Amino acid sequence: MATGHYARTSQEDEEVFLQSHTSPPTTLFRNRFEIRNRKPVKLCKGADLVKDQTFFLSQISQDALRQTLFPLSGLTKDFVKKMAAEAGFHHVLKKKEV
Repeated sequence: MATGHYARTSQEDEEVFLQSHTSPPTTLFRNRFEIRNRKPVKLCKGADLVKDQTFFLSQISQDALRQTLFPLSGLTKDFVKKMAAEAGFHHVLKKKEV
């Protein structure tokens, strides 16, 4: 599952920075969850410390964390808003902040 929360996991860091060579997938899409092992996953703060949502997410189980992606982990809210504006999603920009 992918979520728009501003957080990241230690697992995502390892996938990005500690990847070992793997042969090309034989199917169209690689199931990235198949390669994740069973060691504990840490929930970490994302790049936007003002919008940090790790406290809210801290009750998620290890199994759920292993299967969750945080695509906004390396982005700030301001940058995401700029991306939305460039893509023409002006209704998102008008949404009230919580």
